Amino acid sequence: MPIKLKQVIVENVKNVEYGVINFKEKEKFLNVVGIYGQNGSGKTTLVDVLELTRKLILNISLDDEDAGMLNAADATVTIEIEEVDTRLIRYIFVLKKVEVENQEIIQVQKEEIQMRILEKYKPTKTIATFDRDSDEIVTFISSNVPASKDALEVILDVITDDQASFLFSSNFLKLINEKDKLSEMIET
Repeated sequence: MPIKLKQVIVENVKNVEYGVINFKEKEKFLNVVGIYGQNGSGKTTLVDVLELTRKLILNISLDDEDAGMLNAADATVTIEIEEVDTRLIRYIFVLKKVEVENQEIIQVQKEEIQMRILEKYKPTKTIATFDRDSDEIVTFISSNVPASKDALEVILDVITDDQASFLFSSNFLKLINEKDKLSEMIET
């Protein structure tokens, strides 16, 4: 099955306070070859947001220059991709400006991965959630039980890079594979 970008939602990135770009109209995906619009309409912001998303998914640290992209204390990005006519996958992340050693950087504040089977009345399931400010660092919603605090504390001790993704980090993915939770959630 082909996988297509369905929608991008951007809040507080560069000159965009809130914007939604749909790549699917009704039941048909749009074949986008180029992006055009007036100056200041958000074309470069879309490209920059996709680059931020790429970095997070590949677990690459965000650059110091990326901090200039936020036009507020924090920014939220939602990326929806669809395995055509099969399932929708949504990746939501919140970035926050923080000052470290007199330098402004972007910190990954929250991340969430959701999935929905594209059948009538099928609910959206949250696969995993990470919230830097929460006591429950990662929660697997299908079991309604947070991941082991001991395991997560070990992972958090190993992860020293606040500018990289937690949910796509090799240590977290190792935990997922060991517990085999992700495959259980996707099958149910």
